[in-house]
Amino acid sequence: MLSLVEHRGDGKLALHGLSFTVGVLISMTLLAGALIAVKAAGASVGWGFQLQSPWFVALLALLFVTITLNLAGAFEFSGVRISSTGQTSGASLGGSFATGILAVVVASPCTAPFMGVALGYALSSSALESFVVFLCLGLGMSLPWLLLALFPCLTAWLPRPGRWMSIFRTVMAVPMALTALWLFWVLWQQVSISALGVYLLAAALLAIALVLYGRLQFGKATSKGLMAFAFILGAGAYAVAASPLLERAPAEVSAADAWSPAALQAALDEGRPVFVDFTASWCVTCQANKLAVLDRENVQRAFKEHNVKLLIADWTNRNAEISKTLESFGRTGVPLYLLYAPDGTAKILPELLTQDIVVDALKALPKGAPK
Repeated sequence: MLSLVEHRGDGKLALHGLSFTVGVLISMTLLAGALIAVKAAGASVGWGFQLQSPWFVALLALLFVTITLNLAGAFEFSGVRISSTGQTSGASLGGSFATGILAVVVASPCTAPFMGVALGYALSSSALESFVVFLCLGLGMSLPWLLLALFPCLTAWLPRPGRWMSIFRTVMAVPMALTALWLFWVLWQQVSISALGVYLLAAALLAIALVLYGRLQFGKATSKGLMAFAFILGAGAYAVAASPLLERAPAEVSAADAWSPAALQAALDEGRPVFVDFTASWCVTCQANKLAVLDRENVQRAFKEHNVKLLIADWTNRNAEISKTLESFGRTGVPLYLLYAPDGTAKILPELLTQDIVVDALKALPKGAPK
């Protein structure tokens, strides 16, 4: 938004749009290459697999802490500043490029419901075809911003540069902070409480380092020793987050509700319908469906009325059995919702649920005797 306003009339907007697009395409290529390589090695992984690694989630959380403090004005990147009049100085194409890279990394687990067919085709095709599909997906992801950058006339609805840019930037620190909190919540599902405490300590050290750096940067303090101390604190925070020594915590799903082929078969043998929720803590779509649909009173009442057994397949951490099941239904990631009739036939529900979709599917269940 700030780049659209700042460079709308000086000819640099197109370069920023192209830099962002290149960042998206490179990030998509690297992520797709890693996914294809891991699958070629025989491992069962799916889209969003990078967020199944606690160290990756921790590094991403610290990155969002950094972005939050930057947008809040605690420090600046490479001297880039927004003055009280809204004018910026030193904005680089590298910033747009980095934003493109980050967009793919963060958004990848949220895009699975919209790219399921394309992802399924890509991962079942040759490497060349797969990369072509992923590049096209990346181009589609960056296309709205690219069109605005290449055709500045489309940005006429934006206000002129002014003080609102500084206010807007500060306001945008709020969703970034919420994203950091969400990532720490994901970590809570992946690691032990003591490990989570270490990661939170790393975030606190990083915040202190960045605030100290900002004071030195803005001339409120001058000391080479303090600068070195800030650097050590910041580097130490990221080093702690990258540590592979912290073990994971078990998934927080009760044994009675945890999905497994045996649990599924046991419920079917009782003649009960079964609803299986393939989910993950880092899947925003999954959490939205849970809050807006699955946990609602009328949906829960419908489950009870039809004697449906609810099973949760938690894919927050890597699980080869869940990955293979997803693949067997032509999916590369979560969410996946399966409604089994008592005779064992499965119906796939949409990735984006509504209460009516679930209730109507339950009403349509055929009656069957125990197997």
